[in-house]
Amino acid sequence: MSAQIASASARRRRAMLAVLVMLPIVLVFGAAETWVRLTRKHSDLWVLTGRKIGKSPQAEWALTDAFCAYRYRPGPYGKIKTVNSLGFISTPEISVTKPTNTLRIVFLGESSTAGVGTRKDLADQDTWPRQVAEMLRSRLGNVSVEHINGAIGGYTSFESCGRLWSRLRFFNPDAVVVCHGWNEMNYFNHCDEVHQWKTLPNGSWP
Repeated sequence: MSAQIASASARRRRAMLAVLVMLPIVLVFGAAETWVRLTRKHSDLWVLTGRKIGKSPQAEWALTDAFCAYRYRPGPYGKIKTVNSLGFISTPEISVTKPTNTLRIVFLGESSTAGVGTRKDLADQDTWPRQVAEMLRSRLGNVSVEHINGAIGGYTSFESCGRLWSRLRFFNPDAVVVCHGWNEMNYFNHCDEVHQWKTLPNGSWP
């Protein structure tokens, strides 16, 4: 009986010792958290990481998409480009159901395929997917040729795969042309930073 009492007493002493060790640590972290919340503005904390809270610059031309990060907002894009009602840039209006005797081609890629850039955007008719479609029309006179430009600036093959799976496959394309590489190479140079990338409260991302 005395052994049991001694054992219980030893357990209580160990528990009290653990509390005494942990209590200062909890108090220090609690004080540090309180100091940060009282002395630093929330926006300052975002600035420290290179991120800012505010209106998303993508909101003017993009919509959030669960399967491929974002997609173009229908309507005018810049001064010389258009996005059709289904969100495809430099693409004529098109139905989901493919007409008979029609060759339908989907193009996937990044800014070079979408015809957009920081320096200059290409007019719809100057994008290379549109020119490929025009060339095929001239050579296949008895077949209607339709094209969908599913590319978006900033995409990698990861986002394009999501867009193909979630939307473009339902258009029953006869061919899918993929042009990727630049963004992949750029992102691979920053692979150690990927864990820091996140969507911001305003819907944009770093």
